Amino acid sequence: SPRIAVIWGWAGVLPFLGLAASKFGLNPEFSDIAMQALIAYGAIILAFMGGVHWGLVMNGSGQSDQDAGIYTAGILPAVVATAATFVPHSVGAMLLAAGFLGVLVFDLWLVRRAYAPEWYSALRVRLTIPVVACLALVSLPR
Repeated sequence: SPRIAVIWGWAGVLPFLGLAASKFGLNPEFSDIAMQALIAYGAIILAFMGGVHWGLVMNGSGQSDQDAGIYTAGILPAVVATAATFVPHSVGAMLLAAGFLGVLVFDLWLVRRAYAPEWYSALRVRLTIPVVACLALVSLPR
């Protein structure tokens, strides 16, 4: 993986780690704010991941029938992300976790079909594991 992608990728994981940890160390009032921030941040990042799919397919011709499916699949993370912001925090965290896992599976499919570079799959796996773990952890009752 390019060094800059690794650096910025892990920098993007840090808010998940910090906000998830905040749920357990703060008084309930601040814990709720941390959860709101975590859901909002997770929704933004998940929607961004769908945008990455558009970028990958537009890097080629972006005009085949298969490309049309990738454009469509690129919208789904934003739909899941939006839904996660309108439900209770524990449900929203689980929706986001499921969304990140779904995007990972799709990204691995894109790498196998040469829409994304080989290094992308290892980076995505390494970044997705802590993100999903944080979201699953905060969805548990306190």
